[in-house]
Amino acid sequence: MLKALSFSKIISMILMTVIISGCGANNAKQEFTDYTSRKNIEVLDSNGRYQNCRGYGCRIIDDIQLSKSEWYGIKIIFKKKPKDAAQERILLAKAIGKFEEKTGKHNKTSKDIRRTFDEVGDFQQDCVDESTNTTIYLSILERNGLMKFHTTAAPTSRTLFSGAGFWPHQTATIEELSNKQRFAVDSWFHDNGKPAEILAIKKWKSGWRPEDDITKSK
Repeated sequence: MLKALSFSKIISMILMTVIISGCGANNAKQEFTDYTSRKNIEVLDSNGRYQNCRGYGCRIIDDIQLSKSEWYGIKIIFKKKPKDAAQERILLAKAIGKFEEKTGKHNKTSKDIRRTFDEVGDFQQDCVDESTNTTIYLSILERNGLMKFHTTAAPTSRTLFSGAGFWPHQTATIEELSNKQRFAVDSWFHDNGKPAEILAIKKWKSGWRPEDDITKSK
């Protein structure tokens, strides 16, 4: 059931998402650096130690340290190396879900349920939390040589006037190295630990939701 939010909180959430925009520059790595600097978020090192957002709009930021076995549980997804970018995106979607699962055991975000307003609280995550965390996860995978066909870019958003519907929305993004094509990496649509949705950014910007594909397949 949707729990009541104050009008001021709803407005601040909308403004936060609208103001933050990614993919404004040409250099994906610079976008990533600018975004994490703006959010005051760090990838602390490349061995399973990182920061993680929760509580809506990165209101609460936790330092997370994965154990060696937890980190191995993520790396093993890439044991069979992808042959091309499309295969790599499938593995990345699974890895984001696994990162969420492992992280959730450390900061109780395992309680996080899909989307934004079905549940609220310190251990829930909105699209700003989700997209920032996914960006960090992608960067860690890239730093550890597990992402060969893409690079991590900054999150981007769709606004009330560009396909978002009633609420603005934000997603993490990656860029395919061979052709500079951008893809949304969106973990917000599902409960904690589920694979992320990865799709062309143009399709995502149009207002896409997972149920759109389900409807078309019937």
